[in-house]
Amino acid sequence: MYLSGQTSRTLAAHPEWMLLCDAVRDGAVHSEILGHLTLIRSHLASAGIREDLLDGIATGLCGGTWDNAVEAFTRSRGARVNFYLGPMRAEESGPSGMGLFLLEQRTHAAQNVAMLEQATGWIGKAMFGAPCSFMGRVVEFYDITAAVGPFAEAGAKAIALFTPFYFDGWTDAARHRENRRSLILHNLIRARFDVLTVPFLDRLRIDSRHSMLCGASDDQIDDAFILWLTLHEMMHSSGPMPLFAEPGYKLDLGMDYGPIEEMRTDMSAFIALGLMEGELGERTRLAQELILAERLLRSVRVGNALDPLANGIGKSLDGEHGCLWAATLHASGALRLGAGQIDIDWDGAQAAVRKILGAVYAGESAARASRDTPRELRNQAADLRNRLFVGKGKSYSLPSALEDHYSKVRGRERIVMTFQDC
Repeated sequence: MYLSGQTSRTLAAHPEWMLLCDAVRDGAVHSEILGHLTLIRSHLASAGIREDLLDGIATGLCGGTWDNAVEAFTRSRGARVNFYLGPMRAEESGPSGMGLFLLEQRTHAAQNVAMLEQATGWIGKAMFGAPCSFMGRVVEFYDITAAVGPFAEAGAKAIALFTPFYFDGWTDAARHRENRRSLILHNLIRARFDVLTVPFLDRLRIDSRHSMLCGASDDQIDDAFILWLTLHEMMHSSGPMPLFAEPGYKLDLGMDYGPIEEMRTDMSAFIALGLMEGELGERTRLAQELILAERLLRSVRVGNALDPLANGIGKSLDGEHGCLWAATLHASGALRLGAGQIDIDWDGAQAAVRKILGAVYAGESAARASRDTPRELRNQAADLRNRLFVGKGKSYSLPSALEDHYSKVRGRERIVMTFQDC
């Protein structure tokens, strides 16, 4: 799949841009990269890239820290075009390397994000008895239209950029953690849906009918993604425990608890969308069905393929997260299998999600009060896996009926991304 955008195409018309991309890709010395950056700098400025950001990048390339560049990127929030060059990673725990990227804004998304930001208070009170919050995180939607280095190498697996954590070379934590950005890379998420989920939509039934997604327009699906993923990020802001009344924080629990947190945030977004039906109408139902389609049709199948050596459920957040959805709904009777199809009982699914969410949030609250919170969360995650999956210890698989269903599903499991303007 080829990725491009208006600004990336404009820059690609200048030889200096292609030389800069080649220098970063080839691991050139910083002085050479700086030379190419200097030659293309005026064109970047014409595209709307801040001068203080370009100055900060130059400082980093000259051997200084990258703090000025990271801070200037933070101040670029809401800009039509975002650019960065420097040491970076495509996932929080991934390796760091020199790279660059260009992001072009999804302008229609900002209105939806603002609407959801205003609704966080009553959503939280309705769900938890206390207002929700983004805890200072700014959620934005961009298309990534050019990339060299970590984001190019990660392809469709790198669907978001969280600052400052995905940047390297900065030293002033207090300076950057107060101004965090959550940039959702919409075109990668949408491409993943179009290629890996849409071909299987005819296998999903909801109350014995085809999903609303089958007849939805591109704009409606884009809108559904924005509603879902903005709420998903809001729920992440609580950390792995529901501390909505105080600054959220993260515990480094990796794959021990990560899939459960992903399930929790998605299921919380699923319920929150239902609460908003009176204000947004069928838009919320479409977003809820999108969550089900992505998790049941793509995450289980594709996520497990990312770990081909696994005996059972692959060790990927995406894969195990999808398996948790499938196993939860199947155990409750809300997911029925037959003739190669998945049929969801809508009311039963709502009840199953509410039930498991209640148990997870109660467990997290108990862990909060325990002497060893990380250990308690790991124990709760192991208990949940033992209830939903087959096996124990470090090796789990889906219940046999689900395992048999998914073993017979054949289709594309990966997307190859090419940034044609760099």
